Amino acid sequence: MLLVATGLIVFIGLAHSYLGERYILVRLFRRPLPKLFGSDEFTKKTLRFAWHITTIAWIGFAAILWQVDEGHVSRANLLGVIGVVFGISALVALLASRGRHLSWLVFGAISVICFTTDGVARDVIDAETASIAGAVARLESEAVGDVEYSVWLGQPDGHTWYEHNADDVRPAASAIKTAILVEFLSTQLDSLDEPFDALEAIVDNPASPAIRHFDADQEAYVQNELRDLTARQLAQAMVHTEHTYSNAAYNAAANVIIEYLGGPEALSERLQRRFPDAAGLQVARYMLADRQQNPDNLLTARSLATILRYLAQDGPTDELRTAARAILLYETDANRGDHYYKGGSLRSDPQVRIESGWWDHRGAAVVYAVIATRPSPAKSDEDYDNLRSDLSELSRIVQYAGKRIRDAQAVD
Repeated sequence: MLLVATGLIVFIGLAHSYLGERYILVRLFRRPLPKLFGSDEFTKKTLRFAWHITTIAWIGFAAILWQVDEGHVSRANLLGVIGVVFGISALVALLASRGRHLSWLVFGAISVICFTTDGVARDVIDAETASIAGAVARLESEAVGDVEYSVWLGQPDGHTWYEHNADDVRPAASAIKTAILVEFLSTQLDSLDEPFDALEAIVDNPASPAIRHFDADQEAYVQNELRDLTARQLAQAMVHTEHTYSNAAYNAAANVIIEYLGGPEALSERLQRRFPDAAGLQVARYMLADRQQNPDNLLTARSLATILRYLAQDGPTDELRTAARAILLYETDANRGDHYYKGGSLRSDPQVRIESGWWDHRGAAVVYAVIATRPSPAKSDEDYDNLRSDLSELSRIVQYAGKRIRDAQAVD
C-alpha cells in the first residue's frame, strides 16, 4: 500500500504543477500584481517557483515512502533525500529570481548541511570497519597454528558495512539451527503451543536417525527431557537449551526437527527454496553424529547473515518472524537494544566457533556473523579455548562497531 501512496504523491504533485500553471498562474498573471524592483516580473517569478517547489517537496516525501516500503530507511538515506529536495529548491529559486530571492541561500545551506552531516556518518563507518580489519589481521597473525576468520556486518536490507572471507564455506556447528528454526516454525504456526505429535515416535525409536548414534545414557536424557514438549518448547530447546539441561537433549531437539522435516538432504532443499541467496548453506548430518563418518553441516558468513537479515527486517512482521524472534531473543539492554543471538561450537577437528545475530534498537538493526575455524588438526586441548577466546574478542569488536555505525546513521 505504501507504493500506492508513493504513486499518488507523484501523481498529485505533477497535477499540482501542470494544472496550477495552466489554470491558476497564467490567469493570475494577466491581472495587476505588486511591483518589486521596478516591475511585476519578480513577483510573477516568485509566485511561479514557490508554486512548483511544492511539487519538489511532495516528490521528496514520495521518495521517503518508497524507502520505508523497501526497508531502506536510514539516517543517511533520509538526509540524502532532504539534501536533494532542498538542493533542487535552491537551484529553482536561484534561476527563477536571478538570485534576487534570497531563499536560495537558505535552501542551499540546508542541502549542504544534510550532505556534510552524512559525511560524518561515513567517517564513522570508515573508522569502525578499519578497527575490525585491524583486529582480524592481528588475530590471524598472532594465532597459534592455522586459524581462519569470516565476518559479515551490515543492515537487514543487505547493505554491507564490512566483510572478510564472507563466502568461504565453514562447518556450521549449532549456528545452522537458526535456519532450521525458521523452516520448522513455518510448519507449526497453527499448533505452536500444542504437544508436538511426532516427538514421542522419534525419541522412543532407537533406530531413528535422530538418536541412533547416541549411547544409552544420552538416549535416556533425551527421552526424559524432551518428552511432552510443545512445538514451541522443542524449538526453544534446540536454540537456547530451554527445557533441557544436557547437551544430548539440546542437540537431539534439532535432530528431531531435522528428521521431522525429511532428513538432512530434504531439509537442505527446503532451505534453498526459502533462502535462494544463502549460497553454501547445507544440512548434511544429524547433530553429534561422527564427523569423520558424516559430512559436516556447512554455511558461510554471508549465508548465515542472509537468514538473520530476513528475521531482522524492520516494519510489520509476519507470524513466522515474530515466533522466531521470540525464541532467538538473548538479552535486552535499554541503551543497546534487543540482542537476538545464536552461536555454535565444534571442539573436534576441524574446530569452529561461531557468534551471530543482530541488535535491534528502535527498529534500527545491526546484523553480524563472525566465524573462526581451525582447518588443521588441533595440537592441544588449549587450542579450542584460544580459538573461542579470540573469536569472542573479535565478535565484541564487530558488534561494537556495528552499533557505533548504527547510531551514527540513526533516525532520531
